[in-house]
Amino acid sequence: MARHLPNLGKRELIVNELQKQKEEESSDLASQLLSYLAENPDAQDTLEGIVDWWLMQQRIEYEISRVKDALTWLVSSGLVVEASGRDSRVFYRLNQGKIGEILKFINRDSPDNDATTNR
Repeated sequence: MARHLPNLGKRELIVNELQKQKEEESSDLASQLLSYLAENPDAQDTLEGIVDWWLMQQRIEYEISRVKDALTWLVSSGLVVEASGRDSRVFYRLNQGKIGEILKFINRDSPDNDATTNR
């Protein structure tokens, strides 16, 4: 038997969609908070401290992972060169021998690039 949904107007549909997005964002944020607490079970802080420190730490760890993945790709593509420093840290620099490829990569989504290639 088909179940009939109430006939919602455009405004109600938008409000429902925004509410759904808010619930998803709250769920994601709740996961981040629980993840921090699971890693630091003795942690406690104020609202401001949680925003300033806990969430910032979660985002830093996420960004480190993203940057590491991007650098791995850039090195494997030969666009960036990695070298170990005297302190055993790894340093990254532009592969100047690939400047043409690098400029193509940087400008690949530029609207001006399409005009240039179609001349």
